[in-house]
Amino acid sequence: MSLGGCADLTAPTAQAAYEAAMPVTLPANWSSAADNAVFRPEWLGFDASGELRGLLDEAFAQNPDLRVAATRVEQTRLQVQLAGAALLPSVNVTAKWSNSLVSADALNLSGVGASASWEIDLWGATRAGVNASDARYRSVEAAYVYARASLGAATAKAWLLNLQASRQLELMGAIEQSSQRQRDIVLARNEIGKASGIDSAQAQAGVDAVHEQWLAAAQARQAAQRALELLLGRYPQAQIELAGEASSLLATQLPAVPAGVPLDVLERRPDLIASRKAFEAAFFGAQQAKAARLPNLTLTAGAAYLDTSAAMFQGALDSAVFPLGAKISWPLFDGGRRQTQFEISTLQQSEAAAKYAAAIQRALGEVENALAAERQLAQRGTALASQERETSRVVGLAQVQQEVGQVDAYGVLDRQITAYRAQLALLQIETARLTARVDLHLALGGTFFTEGADGSARDEEVAAH
Repeated sequence: MSLGGCADLTAPTAQAAYEAAMPVTLPANWSSAADNAVFRPEWLGFDASGELRGLLDEAFAQNPDLRVAATRVEQTRLQVQLAGAALLPSVNVTAKWSNSLVSADALNLSGVGASASWEIDLWGATRAGVNASDARYRSVEAAYVYARASLGAATAKAWLLNLQASRQLELMGAIEQSSQRQRDIVLARNEIGKASGIDSAQAQAGVDAVHEQWLAAAQARQAAQRALELLLGRYPQAQIELAGEASSLLATQLPAVPAGVPLDVLERRPDLIASRKAFEAAFFGAQQAKAARLPNLTLTAGAAYLDTSAAMFQGALDSAVFPLGAKISWPLFDGGRRQTQFEISTLQQSEAAAKYAAAIQRALGEVENALAAERQLAQRGTALASQERETSRVVGLAQVQQEVGQVDAYGVLDRQITAYRAQLALLQIETARLTARVDLHLALGGTFFTEGADGSARDEEVAAH
């Protein structure tokens, strides 16, 4: 009773709960498997050990959602061990003492002994349970791999969007300055009678509109910073500063997508492996429920030394005993419980098969959408790049015309604003093109390059679908 009073039933404090929730150490047992599906900077032509690589490593170490997935893997791995233990005999050591023949639990003799019991797995129910647990473990493990790959893709896209947002804010600032100079020119013209009050009001309205666009760009940049900080497990205070420049987005040359990307590349997708393993777990669960309706056999054996001095019939007992036994049981009637459980397990298997089919269709759709986006964004990027070059050329020609008096400063500024907006459009398309390539790698479950191009070996389970 005194030992029972030592149990600690006090809930953790808020500080203790916070400290328990914030560790960043992750199990590394299967990290090599996850590395093969996760996004890599070199797939987009960036430095393999540059800023993006550092951000990916930080996200993998500190993202709380990924730690949730990691703990689930460990839990299911231990569940496999529990299921496997049912295949082995259980051995118990017992010691008893009593000063009376009759006690609270009826006949009770003093002594010490060991006993073993083993339930024979006649119909494979226990083995089916082990297989179901192992399949669930593989499913959760693959789900972790996919979560890690998704986190890598999200971090890469957040990094690209931060570079875009920074450059976009700079261009909007330049547009605002040019608009203010145009407004000043119109106001000066109004003072000398070459412009009306309507022209002045329109010029001011244009400045206000551009300033609102600058504010929206600043808001978008802060949102992009907070999104990246959350992925990295940091406090979202919009303070992260990146060393990368947006010019790298425009200079990146993506490797061409091979013609006819093979469909079997989809077999590497960790989420498809997770769905398939979930189906296998449901299949073995149904087999286990089916075998549970059949008889089971349990063997027992033991050895004990008994103190019979307190027993009235002590002459009939030996001090050393070696009991052997067997028990067979058959659930003839249980109100339909086992039959109902079997029917439920069968329906769960059908559900898992439907989910697997849905995962396959979703994966095919993601690949096709990513490939279509790749082609369309490449075409749009080519057109916008040509437009950006021509608008920049127009600015240069306008500046030459201004020197000879053919174009005034207002016209040059107007063409400069057009060039800035062309740069904005090109920046957005190039960023979208790179993020679409990240999505394509995620949809394909890795790279579409030839085996070994990235210098790594795929995990056996991820590779064998």
